[in-house]
Order: sequence, then C-alpha cells, then structure tokens
Amino acid sequence: MKKKRRPTVNKYALQAEYMRITPDERIPPLDESLPPEAFRFALIHEAVLSHVDMFGIPEELQAHDTEKHIAIPRVSCYVVLVTQLTYQKLNQLPTAFKNALWQGIDDYQLNDDDLPDVIMLIVTHYIGEAVEEINCKELTNIQISGPLWNRIKSAYGDEYVAEEDEIFDMFVTDDDAEN
Repeated sequence: MKKKRRPTVNKYALQAEYMRITPDERIPPLDESLPPEAFRFALIHEAVLSHVDMFGIPEELQAHDTEKHIAIPRVSCYVVLVTQLTYQKLNQLPTAFKNALWQGIDDYQLNDDDLPDVIMLIVTHYIGEAVEEINCKELTNIQISGPLWNRIKSAYGDEYVAEEDEIFDMFVTDDDAEN
C-alpha cells in the first residue's frame, strides 16, 4: 500500500506564522531584503489574520472555549493553511493578472508605493475561497495538526525552536484577563 504523501507547505507561510507566535527573543536575525515570495506570503498572512480578526475562526475548528495548548496550535495551523491555499489560488490566476498582482505587491515592498486597493480586494476574495475549502474538522485530529504545528515551531531551524510554554504564555485568554 502506498503511503499517503504529506502535503507541502511553503516555508514562507510557516515562517510568517512563526514570527507571529514566537517571543521576540526567539526570533532569528533576519536579512533586511526579503525575497519577493517571502514578502508576498507575509502580506497574504497579514490579510488572513485581518480576516480572522474580522470574521473569527470557524466553529468546526473547536478552538473556542478550550485550553491554550489546544486552541493555539489549531488556529496557527488554520492560518498557515489558509495563507498557503490563498497563495496557490493567486498563483493560478491567468498569467497577465497574476503578473500584475505580484508586480503590484513587489512595487509596494521595494518602493514603498501605496498598495492598490484592487490588490487587497483580490487577495481578500481568495482568502474567502480558501476559508471555504479548508477542512477544519481535520485540524482537530492531532495526527494531522501535530506535524504541521511542529513545522511551524521549527520554521527557522532547530536552533530557533520556541518552547510551547513560551508561545502559550504570549497569548492572553479571557481567563488570564480575569485573574
């Protein structure tokens, strides 16, 4: 029987989430000049986080009203998968549209140009499509979310892996706020 291949997740999607969840003292020294693909993933990642802030996370993810050690990895995996799928969808646009989209994002990075509203409208549209396609129920299975969570924590290599307690302590829950 052929072993099911683990889907690949772009390292830049993993690194963007790593930067969000990891304490500042664990973040590796970064090169000032990001490759265009890294910046594109970072921009999409930020848009995904804005989407999550605006609309919340799906109930099927079962990350509401649960403990940090369950909720944070699930949400983190969800954000990475939505980021990855959105990038893939944008990369499947017709060539002329795709090139114009990436060029607009690259100009924004390189020249501090304003990001055209149409670019964010397109990105937001495909985030919505990606959200609809993600099977959140699968992310409740530790055999699926566990390996992805470990890949997020080690996105910059073994020497920069943050301990889970360090990550969890960064996030304040309603229970923490009451105490």
